[in-house]
Amino acid sequence: MSELTFKEKSLWILLASLVLVFGNYYLQLNIPEDATIKRPEMFELGFYVVFLLIVIIVGHIIITAKGQQEQTDERQQQIEVKAQSISTHVLTFGVFHAIVIALVIPGNFWVVHNLFLSVLLAEIVNIGLQLFYFRRGF
Repeated sequence: MSELTFKEKSLWILLASLVLVFGNYYLQLNIPEDATIKRPEMFELGFYVVFLLIVIIVGHIIITAKGQQEQTDERQQQIEVKAQSISTHVLTFGVFHAIVIALVIPGNFWVVHNLFLSVLLAEIVNIGLQLFYFRRGF
C-alpha cells in the first residue's frame, strides 16, 4: 500500500473526528419528555461542535508538521465533485425526512437532531467516498 497523501491524511482525520465526537454525542443523548430542545441541550451540542473543531485543528497541525501539503490536481478535484454529488442525495433525503417529522411529531427535538444527523451522515459519505476513490485509483 502506498503512502497516504496529505489530502488522504486530512480526510482520515476528518472522518475519525466526526465519527468519534458525534458518535459519542448521539450515544449519550437524552431525549426530553416534551421533545423540546432547551438551552442546556443547545450548549451541549455547541460544546461538541467546538470540541470537534479543536480535534480537527490539532490533527491537522500534527500532519502539517510531519509532511508537506501538495497542490490540488485535477484528479483530486474530480474526486471531490463526484463524492459531493453523491453525498448530496443523503443530505436531501435527510432534509425531506426532517420535514415529514416536523409535520407529524410535536416538539423540535427530533427535527433538529434529524437535520444535524443528515448533515453529519452526508459529510461522512462524502469523506468515505473520497477516500475510496483515492485508493481505488479514480
